[in-house]
Formats: sequence, C-alpha cells, structure tokens
Amino acid sequence: MNKFSQHNLMEKLFTVYEQKIYRIAYSILHNTQQAEDVTQEVFLTIFAEIDKFKQPTSEQAAKRIYYIAKNKAIDVYRRNKRELEMIEKVRIEHPKDKNNVEDNLLQIVSREAFRELLDTLPDKYKDVLMYRAFYELSSIETAAILNITEPTVRKRYERAKAMAVKYLGGEINEFREKIC
Repeated sequence: MNKFSQHNLMEKLFTVYEQKIYRIAYSILHNTQQAEDVTQEVFLTIFAEIDKFKQPTSEQAAKRIYYIAKNKAIDVYRRNKRELEMIEKVRIEHPKDKNNVEDNLLQIVSREAFRELLDTLPDKYKDVLMYRAFYELSSIETAAILNITEPTVRKRYERAKAMAVKYLGGEINEFREKIC
C-alpha cells in the first residue's frame, strides 16, 4: 500500500471511528484527558496495523478497532488503580513525620511559590520531588513509577532539595540545616 492510500485510509478511519473510540475510552475511564490519550494511542496502533484495515467501514474493522480501544482504556484504568492503591498503601504505612523536610517546605512555601519552584527545576528533578514530597512515595515506589533505579531517585531528590533551598534563599535559612 502506498503512502497516499495509507493516508486516505487513516483519514477515513479517523472520520468514522474517532468519536466512537473516545466514547468507549471515556465510558471506562471517566476522564477526558485520559480518554483523549487512549484515542490517540488507538490510532497509533491502527497505523502500525494499517494493512488489516483495507475496508474501514467493514464489521471486521469496527470489531478490531473497538477491541483495541477497550483494551487500551482498560490498561489505563488498571494502571490508575495500581497507582492509587500504591499511594494509599504508602500513606497508611508511612504517616507524616513532623520533622519531615517535605512538610517544612510545604508549610513554609505557599502553593504558588511551590509551583514556581517546580517550574525552575528540570523535569527529572521535578518529577522526583513531586512523587517524594507531594505524593509522599518512597524512593522504591518513585523509582518504579519513573522506571529509574532507587539510587538515582535518592540522588535526584537530594539535588532537588538543594535546588529548592537555593531557590528559596533567605525564606528558610533557619531550616537550611534540617533540609541539608
């Protein structure tokens, strides 16, 4: 199949199935953004299997597309459920410690300042700081979510805290020793 006919076929598939795929995903996830993401993933899968969809309006094509959409949405639903269970488990096992660095940062810094602080950090540090400080996950859990090693999480977390202290400057001088 040449590129022109592939393009026309994808256009036809998108026109016919885009809203139907979205509705399937939304009915499972009840989340607009995730349903849109699933819809996009379905079309990427369809593109990878484009030779199986020679007749876009056939019953066979519709069944295959709905099957892909349902399974991708269920995968996201299961991932959401696992993440929520993991976060809840951590909260139960590790109640907040009053001398916790994260608590000090969050108490001292307003939400707006915390957002500004996060905006100054590179993504790899921002993600680690959010999972460790905001979601209160352990290094092991953060490593599993970010697909990096636990020592990498610990090092990035230390660097993120150091960047936070530098960014906040004089606002938390009395806590500098506790944080570092």
